[in-house]
Amino acid sequence: MPDGPQSIPFEYKADDSLDLLDSEIIVVEGVLKELNKRSGVGGINIDAFDREIVSRFFDAGFNVTVNWYSTNVEGVYIPEVQINSRTRSDDGMFDHERMAHEVQTDLLDLGTGGIVKPTAEDIKRFASGAG
Repeated sequence: MPDGPQSIPFEYKADDSLDLLDSEIIVVEGVLKELNKRSGVGGINIDAFDREIVSRFFDAGFNVTVNWYSTNVEGVYIPEVQINSRTRSDDGMFDHERMAHEVQTDLLDLGTGGIVKPTAEDIKRFASGAG
């Protein structure tokens, strides 16, 4: 891929089967913030930067794939980081109790601490004993 002379806006998404904890979202956003700083420093080699993205996310605990999209501006490409899995996990199971704690304590500072709002489907599932 060609060198990209301009700062790169990042997008990320997680695999549909992967639930991210609020604390993991903070980690992901921290990695993206550092990568954004790095991308704004002169021209970059897209292949080398792709490897750096994968490496930084691996160090943060995630296996990722990077998809590059061209824009209508010559030499500007937008990476989309696809979070595929965690690199380490205690038992491979999602920790719902930790998720509830992080939501209830408003770890992301969304102003919604103290409550977990179940959907109507969740309420029906719990009421039927399948929860």
